[in-house]
Amino acid sequence: MAGDRRAFQDLSSEMYHLSQMLLQQGDDLEIHFWRCVNRTHVWYEWCVTKPLASAIHNPLGRSHNIGL
Repeated sequence: MAGDRRAFQDLSSEMYHLSQMLLQQGDDLEIHFWRCVNRTHVWYEWCVTKPLASAIHNPLGRSHNIGL
């Protein structure tokens, strides 16, 4: 449970980057999230695709990851 809470806190702290996109009333906002895992870590990657495409955030868990 604590690991899940930490993952959410890590993810929410990175969401600041998403808040930099200017939206107009009526705009659709589409965000994609991926849960990624390798032998030693789990992490989340995400990007905005509407109304404009953003870069993928946290690629390969470079900013935030959780050890298994």
